[in-house]
Amino acid sequence: MQVAQDKNAASSGGYVAATRSAAKASPMYSNEEWDLVDAKKKGKKIADMPATALPAPVAALPPEKRDAYVQEKAKEREKIQKQIADVNGKREAFIKAERAKKAKPGAKALDDALGESIRTEATSQGFAF
Repeated sequence: MQVAQDKNAASSGGYVAATRSAAKASPMYSNEEWDLVDAKKKGKKIADMPATALPAPVAALPPEKRDAYVQEKAKEREKIQKQIADVNGKREAFIKAERAKKAKPGAKALDDALGESIRTEATSQGFAF
């Protein structure tokens, strides 16, 4: 499903694909039900899981080496997530600068107005930002 949704996002344009990538790289994104890196973060012992419940590269390892393998993948993921966050920060700064160049004094862009409205409504319903 992840691959299908990534393709859907990519086919919807650069903005949607970039937003999805940034969201998936954020600390808020977690899939411990099917992702071994996330499961390990939540305390699951990969070595204790049956080989049939693991992806082939992990299942092929002796049980005592599985946790270390997943830990190495977690380090790789963390590095990639940092790169995505850095690039996304630059992207957001560029978009903000371009909007500022094109904006009429005192005018709001539609997505700014929508975001503000959503934050106001969410705050009134008890959500925190």
